[in-house]
Amino acid sequence: MISPLIALMEDQSTRLAAQGFRAERIHSGRSRAESRQACIDYLAGNLDFLFIAPERLRVPGFPEMLARRTPALIAVDEAHCISQWGHDFRPDYRMLGQRLPALRPAPIIALTATATPTVQDDIVAQLGLRDAGRFIHGFRRTNIAIEVIERNPGERAAAIRELLSDRARRPAIVYAATRKSAEELASALGPRLAAAYHAGMSNEDRDRVQAAFLNGEREVIVATTAFGMGIDKADVRTILHAALPGSLEGYYQEIGRAGRDGAPARAVLFHAYVDRKTHEFFHERDYPDPLELEKIYKKLPKTPTDRAALNKKRSRAGREAFERALEKLVIHGGAVETGEELARGASTWQAGYAAQREHKQAQLLGMARFAEGHGCRMVRLVRHFGDQEDSGEPCGICDACAPARCIAQEYRAPSASEQRHVSRLLAALAQADGQATGRLHRETFPNGDVRSPLVRAPARRPGRSRPRDPRGGDVPQARQAHPVRARDADGGRPGPRHDRGRADAAEGDAGEEGQSDEQAAVESSGRHRQAQVDEAYEHQAREHGPAQAGAGPRQRVTRRQLAQRPDRTDSSLRDCTQRAPARIARDAASARAAA
Repeated sequence: MISPLIALMEDQSTRLAAQGFRAERIHSGRSRAESRQACIDYLAGNLDFLFIAPERLRVPGFPEMLARRTPALIAVDEAHCISQWGHDFRPDYRMLGQRLPALRPAPIIALTATATPTVQDDIVAQLGLRDAGRFIHGFRRTNIAIEVIERNPGERAAAIRELLSDRARRPAIVYAATRKSAEELASALGPRLAAAYHAGMSNEDRDRVQAAFLNGEREVIVATTAFGMGIDKADVRTILHAALPGSLEGYYQEIGRAGRDGAPARAVLFHAYVDRKTHEFFHERDYPDPLELEKIYKKLPKTPTDRAALNKKRSRAGREAFERALEKLVIHGGAVETGEELARGASTWQAGYAAQREHKQAQLLGMARFAEGHGCRMVRLVRHFGDQEDSGEPCGICDACAPARCIAQEYRAPSASEQRHVSRLLAALAQADGQATGRLHRETFPNGDVRSPLVRAPARRPGRSRPRDPRGGDVPQARQAHPVRARDADGGRPGPRHDRGRADAAEGDAGEEGQSDEQAAVESSGRHRQAQVDEAYEHQAREHGPAQAGAGPRQRVTRRQLAQRPDRTDSSLRDCTQRAPARIARDAASARAAA
């Protein structure tokens, strides 16, 4: 059994031994004497299962030792690690195809829960499997309700603390994007409830935290992606992601650690556009620019040279970057590795590396589309993995299927004014498909009359011709000329806090007491455009009924396009109804000057 993690080997070998099987493992955590005895037992036929790490096959003489007794079966666990298209690619796994032939004709079985069709093809190719049978099913988790919330990073700790205050939602695993955020979240939750777990901790500390969580001494563990593989705690009730994961495959694997006892569980994902910046940083670190790799490739010797000699004069950070670059060159043929020696390889490595680099970026984009989508969450995941046996029916429990059951957000019916605004937006999109949100706002609501029905603009005091500064006193005339400088889709910069506050106060429904000068000035200029939009909506209402006005087939295509563009998401469409674009201010100033 080839397994990627010590924790996974220990857990599985212990469970097999408890069932009466003779199981042993060889890994870096065991002494030399223990590993030697495991080899002796294997050769003597005294073992039913032997667990090894893929790195072990690099040790000179070890594959030859295994070949002295042909195994009955070779099982590759977490086989997605073989594929460069997978979310947890490991170079030593990719070399299995070169190292396993000595153990044939033993059959090979590759096991994974997170392989897309592309990854499945790559696994088959890398292992050299012929006429391989594929058994792809069971991706649907019927007891996990998925909930996705767009929330600013600064608000997430309080939201997570509130969610986990309910004991029925514990035990829980909270996934953080970085080691620092894992430490901060664990501190916010309190040492009695939570502990942090990440790769920056010592092995002893990680083992202690993991044991405390498995034994129930800690009900919450706040971890990076370093935690989870090989962990089989059946009663995890909640999985919380404090930031956007890097791929759908990784996300699915992590939420799959909830509800293994079959009882209801929930997965809550917090995300925002800013989360992508973290992933972009790691992507640039782990997948350097091809030009940087080209520089290293040209400096590699043509004859095999000791690997340490190539890297000894660099700083620690430089050595780590050099090793990452070498890893990519070895994978794609730009460097040839023989034991501890390296030599320059083929010059055709660029195409494969560029494809892998782009694929990693596409994985992040796919995760963002999932978070911004509106359909059934489980159906989206099942389709991603190509489960052909799945019924395709909505799950009935996620935030899209059952919004009333959400635990981290609340829904309400739209007000009458919100329904009017939505209808106008849909009608405008039916006339001009695929608009930017800034343009959509300006042309559909030229008088800036979109605002929340729960907030009323303060009325101006009778007899005053100049607005009041929120800090007290009259607003100077120079500031009145440009009262609205809020950021819009065209990149306008936000103005001072008091300007933004005054802009919000200036927005209100037409005819409401206290209507601002800006609204009055631009109202007539937008009346013609609004009449066109209203006419289009009325025509659609006659043809399809009021409920379907503006929601024909063309509009549904537009919504898919919006979900695929980070700058045109449906959430941005909603946000655009709450902005005060700078053009409104400019039009108002021009109108005042003309008057």
